[in-house]
Amino acid sequence: MIRSVAAALLVVFTAVPLRADPNDARRDSKLDPFVQEALKWLPVDVETVVVSQGSLEFDAAFKHSEPKAVFQSLPMGLVTEIRKGMLRDPLQGQKVACAVEGSRRFRSPSGLGLGPYDGCEILRFAEGADDAAKIAFQFCRDRADAKDEIGGRQVAVFREKWEADDWTLLVAQPRPQILLCATDRRFLEEVLARMDGKGAGRALPEDLSEWEHVNVKAPVWGVRHYRKETAADDPTSPLRSAAAANHPDSEAIGFVFWYDPKSANPITARYLTKADTSTRVFADFLGLSKADQKPEITVVARGVVELTAKAGAKDGWATLLLVLLAYLGHAVNI
Repeated sequence: MIRSVAAALLVVFTAVPLRADPNDARRDSKLDPFVQEALKWLPVDVETVVVSQGSLEFDAAFKHSEPKAVFQSLPMGLVTEIRKGMLRDPLQGQKVACAVEGSRRFRSPSGLGLGPYDGCEILRFAEGADDAAKIAFQFCRDRADAKDEIGGRQVAVFREKWEADDWTLLVAQPRPQILLCATDRRFLEEVLARMDGKGAGRALPEDLSEWEHVNVKAPVWGVRHYRKETAADDPTSPLRSAAAANHPDSEAIGFVFWYDPKSANPITARYLTKADTSTRVFADFLGLSKADQKPEITVVARGVVELTAKAGAKDGWATLLLVLLAYLGHAVNI
């Protein structure tokens, strides 16, 4: 029997009235300068952004399974899976200073695996690794299924079969130290155009309430602002009727999370809604109530509920990660 990890979202974050704590605001003016720039490159209708910042060795996430490496590699998943990880050897030991993933139009997978979506990963290699992006792109160009050109830039195209779904991955190296990997040609076309200064605005504008609730100084963090126009085909969106990976909430606003391994409870997530109702709050979170990593649930403001949890070496955190990813739109059927 196929069980969707995302179906665990039927046990949903909920909210009850409470006055907001003014000391808890985290405005996005504190964003890393490169992240601010990447948000301008991404299309304005992006729904989810995930960021990993700080020095990360490119191969760390593949040789280790500890939470820190796995969380830090989240916005690098496409790059690391091209042709079953062919970039791991040429980029082994190279430092990634920051990785930003922007995505939208989440859909259901045909069977098992990750649900398709339109998105792009933006990797910025560290100072001193100027040739890393160039090496990676040339490696892709030499092994691509097809070659394309978008906005005057060369693009390497890969066709992948992941479980029952056909994926297209497009790789470009538009600037020194920058490597892009997208799942959709039109999405990549827009990113490249916006990098050239064509297009106003940015993804996830700074006046969104989600920015008041996410710690953008954490090594890894993510923000999702639910969009009604694509909700009908999205199994994870609360803005639609009941589906395998959602809990309907017509007044849902967004979701944020961050991961800080130096914290006593490294995993934190918040769900935002205008709804003023209270239902069960992770009463039985996929058995985590019996594990060492039992989450703690706290109402922190009107319409805002926070989850905090440990991320030890034992079981529990990996399941929690999958559920957090589903809240961000990236549901996985297993």
